[in-house]
Amino acid sequence: MAAKGANSLLQSFQSKISSMKNLSHLNAFITETIKIAESQVMEAQKRNEDGAPLGPLDGHTFAVKDNLCTANTLTTCASRFLSSFTPPYTATAVQRLLSSGAAMIGKTNMDEFAMGSSNLSSYYGAVEHPNSASPSSSSSAHNLVSGGSSGGSAVAVATGMCDFALGSDTGGSVRLPASFCGTVGLKPTYGRVSRHGLIPLANSLDTVGIFAPTVSTAANVLDAVSGWDRCDSTSVRREYCSVNDEFAGNEEMTTVRVGIPKECDIKELSPENRTVWRLVADELESLGMIVKDVSLPHFSYSVPCYTVICSAEASSNMAKYTGAIFGYDCSKAHSPSTVDEMFAYNRQFGLGPVVKHRIIAGTYFLSYHGRHHYEQALKARSLIKNDYQTVFDKDGPDPVDILITPVSLGPPPTRSTMEELGPVEAYVLNTFLVPVNLAGLPAISVPITRGEGELPLSVQVISKWFDEGLMIKIAKLIETFMRNKN
Repeated sequence: MAAKGANSLLQSFQSKISSMKNLSHLNAFITETIKIAESQVMEAQKRNEDGAPLGPLDGHTFAVKDNLCTANTLTTCASRFLSSFTPPYTATAVQRLLSSGAAMIGKTNMDEFAMGSSNLSSYYGAVEHPNSASPSSSSSAHNLVSGGSSGGSAVAVATGMCDFALGSDTGGSVRLPASFCGTVGLKPTYGRVSRHGLIPLANSLDTVGIFAPTVSTAANVLDAVSGWDRCDSTSVRREYCSVNDEFAGNEEMTTVRVGIPKECDIKELSPENRTVWRLVADELESLGMIVKDVSLPHFSYSVPCYTVICSAEASSNMAKYTGAIFGYDCSKAHSPSTVDEMFAYNRQFGLGPVVKHRIIAGTYFLSYHGRHHYEQALKARSLIKNDYQTVFDKDGPDPVDILITPVSLGPPPTRSTMEELGPVEAYVLNTFLVPVNLAGLPAISVPITRGEGELPLSVQVISKWFDEGLMIKIAKLIETFMRNKN
């Protein structure tokens, strides 16, 4: 992201705010922090006028998914239960962006407690797809889902309401809406970006992710938020160089080995998405890279494995939402006679149906009668991670440096399709995404072109652990040659 001149900072900010107001019908935001953001932009402008050079994020605006804590600003997780919750502290990733000079313009809409793939389960209503931004949009555009669970952040970036946004990615919740909305969506290696202040869905899967209009912008944001955090026991203590600088030159690319997982070529994949996937592979091969088929033998276990593990961890995390200490308390209207009744009333009326479904399923998987499913899922997860270790092992029989896969099975589905699928069947949308979370790998969704109905089509680039530099380099190349082709 090129630094803006000081004189253009306030002008750009005002343009973004104008877009927010004009596109409020998209329902991308739950809470706006415009006045605070304006003062932050003006501070950046004054620093530059006083002679300080602008950094890559100085004065740029960003939005934050509403499950990342922000001090003195509502953090609702799009749930009635937390509709009045104001945290006493700010999430580390958000604070690092603020310290880099960026200005937060608001908290974005999402699936309740990040449980969903469509952004239809929010207490504050669904997020509209960017194709319905124009009042003259067709009725079919208004019926499309934006993708979840970070749909609000994706729509905010796709429609120019902010320069970039943060989301969370537990099973594809950044990359899927990025693909549906036509933005870049980056999921870092698990442990690279602090989870401190991220209200958890599944602790072993959650990552803070990034939405941006370009790969370079996403890389700048990743640089700003990366690093060890003493407040997060899962963050990894290591040195991180700039991912933009790590592969900034025109180094020889003929040594890069690109893998095409044959298990991803499934019958449910739409013809358009299959064509785009193969097109990108062909283009990389034309640049001199070695493109070859690889195998991930346990790929098909990923969705059921994820379903069990995520539900179990979500059930455990949701146990604290009782209304006794904080959160929605409706029990007084029902005159409960016991503490258990109070908890039951608060959870019954404070939580939505998708969240309740996940809690019930997870409670079963952790129970005496269902724990064998959880144990089997943990074993399957080890096998899935081992598949990636094998293909990325430089001393292995046939290693690769990068994997290219589809992001989604097809273009964004309609609301009616998602409602027919239900909360369990909807996991199929994340077929190509959840294996990455189970293995803790980094991945990025890169928009390629637009297909039928002007709907975005994307591909996913996956690299080995902490190799975001090469992943960003390949993603930039894909972005550049596809921009020139289009």
